[in-house]
Amino acid sequence: EKAKPRKMNPPPHGIIPVGEYGGKTRYVLKAAEKGQLSLETARLVCKKCNRQLFAYKCECGNRAELLYTCNSCGKTGDSEKCSCGSKATPYYRTIVDLGKEVRRASGELRIRPEQKTKGIIGMMNRNKYFEPIEKGLLRAHHGVFVFKDGTVRFDATNLPISHFRPSELGLSVEKARELGYTHDVKGEKLTDPTQLCELFPQDMIIPEDSAEYMLGTAKFVDDLLEKFYGLPRYYNAKTREDLVGQLTIYLAPHISVGVLGRIIGFTRARGTYAHHYLHVATRRDCDGDENAFMLMLDALLNFSKKYLPASRGGTMDAPIVLTIKLDPREVDDQVHEMDIVNQYPLEYYNLCEKI
Repeated sequence: EKAKPRKMNPPPHGIIPVGEYGGKTRYVLKAAEKGQLSLETARLVCKKCNRQLFAYKCECGNRAELLYTCNSCGKTGDSEKCSCGSKATPYYRTIVDLGKEVRRASGELRIRPEQKTKGIIGMMNRNKYFEPIEKGLLRAHHGVFVFKDGTVRFDATNLPISHFRPSELGLSVEKARELGYTHDVKGEKLTDPTQLCELFPQDMIIPEDSAEYMLGTAKFVDDLLEKFYGLPRYYNAKTREDLVGQLTIYLAPHISVGVLGRIIGFTRARGTYAHHYLHVATRRDCDGDENAFMLMLDALLNFSKKYLPASRGGTMDAPIVLTIKLDPREVDDQVHEMDIVNQYPLEYYNLCEKI
């Protein structure tokens, strides 16, 4: 069984280029101490101030725009094709005062940057897009790492399940009913946490090993909303129980379509318990035995196709499409072969003896 955070190797906190200046550890603060760094990045400009930026928003409040430079005549413009007919490039090698950028970002976030905040040597995406430094600083502050697409995710073995008892998950009757489990499998009103309930097809029971990591992710997202975007906090999570009822994106390896899920509890098993339909809905067929999950709001805020590597297969393992409503008619037929009876008749066993 497997249950551990999905990390790149070595694991960065942000998609922040530091070149070779951060050493083998890719430490952002170590690189920042070097002063002026020569880095290859997207060529971002503020057209209002006519300034080149190492950020997506100018001090004047105007949003940065991508500037292309013709590979032949050197003319700049807004298109990858120059008026002379040649191809234009949207990135360049420039001098960045990383120390200044870190001081600015940490000051605006009102946090002390972690010494072991890690970045990357350089971007692998087509236009050399990087993340705002603030995101990397906040992830390091909360002890979570970024994947290649900008999300924080957790990998766990697929464990199929169709029924559960609220008591097994530590759910009170009130909380279970709040989640929609108002009746048990016999159709009787839920009054006791030991009653057997049929699992909703898009609900998940995630491993306890993931609880603290996803709690840190929730805190990271809230700080990002409040301190970077200027918006209200969303999760306000203080304990793992605050994650119950929160939405996720459930994603299989080598696939670019995620499926909406919902956390209803935790398990000591090193895997994710979910309905057979949810497991198979993430795949082309029933191959493989592990999936990743991420908090929905983390993906909505931080995922970007622009971060994905330009190499073949760069879009794999990325939630480019999201299936919100699971349709049993759209999944692999193999999953329909599961038994749904409560017991087998005596005739079944008698026939088995004759085979």
